[in-house]
Amino acid sequence: MLKPVTSPTFPIMVFGYGSLMFPNGLNARGMKKLYTWMDLVRFTLPGFCRELNVLYHQRYYGLTRNPGTDTMGILFPVNTLEDYTILMKSEYAYPVMQLNEALYYVEDITENVPKEKRQNRQVITLITKTPITTGPLALAYIEYVWQGIQNLDESFRKKFLNTGGISYGKIQRNLY
Repeated sequence: MLKPVTSPTFPIMVFGYGSLMFPNGLNARGMKKLYTWMDLVRFTLPGFCRELNVLYHQRYYGLTRNPGTDTMGILFPVNTLEDYTILMKSEYAYPVMQLNEALYYVEDITENVPKEKRQNRQVITLITKTPITTGPLALAYIEYVWQGIQNLDESFRKKFLNTGGISYGKIQRNLY
């Protein structure tokens, strides 16, 4: 059941599953906080599925509810309303963006995350507003995410691939 978030209580944690899984991806959003690897907590989110969804006529990572599946990603803190607003605008997320402009809903997933992982904070993630799974891959984005998680250990990268992620090498082999 969708649990939309309209006014989170700060500080919060956010579950990232694509370009929000590594410091450069987070810092590119323009938030005041500059993230390092020490700020990020690995987490496998139960009951959700990473999929490639069409945004701007290309497929990017999206997240949908899907009981019985898991998605490997990262939890990271957002401490202020200002940083939250910047992050949500960069992701085209409702309710920060108007519903007709939004690509994602903000959903409360606190009940899916153990207290010690979420540091007793509310946890949110972005859920794909309209899953559409056909169209060309956003190759530069896929490569960016794959390169971004190379500092994480092999077990994380394998779990990422087993939970809907794609390695850039696999795309290159399929293209040529």
